[in-house]
Amino acid sequence: MKSLLSYTFRVFIFCFLVPSLVQGQKIFLNGQFNNATFAYNSNSNLNFKSIPSYGFSFGLSKSIGKSGFDYLVGIGINNYKVSSETEFNRYSWNATFCGISNSIVYDIFKGAKFKFKPYVGVSLLYLLNGEQIINQSTFNLKSQSEFKGFWLQPIFGLIIEKKINDFTDFNLGVEYSVARNFSNKTQEKVGINNIQLRAGIQFNLK
Repeated sequence: MKSLLSYTFRVFIFCFLVPSLVQGQKIFLNGQFNNATFAYNSNSNLNFKSIPSYGFSFGLSKSIGKSGFDYLVGIGINNYKVSSETEFNRYSWNATFCGISNSIVYDIFKGAKFKFKPYVGVSLLYLLNGEQIINQSTFNLKSQSEFKGFWLQPIFGLIIEKKINDFTDFNLGVEYSVARNFSNKTQEKVGINNIQLRAGIQFNLK
């Protein structure tokens, strides 16, 4: 855990503080609502039910010239919860991930009162903690091979942004993501598909 936090801090310094010396930066803070499902290749008979869960993220964005594109880099923590039942067993999963995301955003209607900004990107995730409960038994997800190591999470979304004043913007967004553990070399595979709703605020550093 200490090595992960150290690595995350170094990435923060490199990606956030160094670029912040350049004009055109914006700081963003988001609160997030997750609606996730899990996919196990060896348990295809399970019907997963999402349990509402939450997260947050913060980072920096920078305009790429006058092209209408922005580059976003951020750090986020998200919790994913799902449950499932069979005739004989009850299952639940509760997993919290830390992630570093990189995205490209495009402003469709430049200069409009409301900005519509689709985006595409990728996140690198690492499991902070998690548990699986089968009936009355609890298992630590960090000890299971299919959850160990790093996950890759392609993301696609849309931000609707409203300018409050010259310093502050408010935004709402929706995002779809598919996370897979590329570190897992076993036959047991798991994926996390998520639809995320978010609300946030952005501060201009111009």
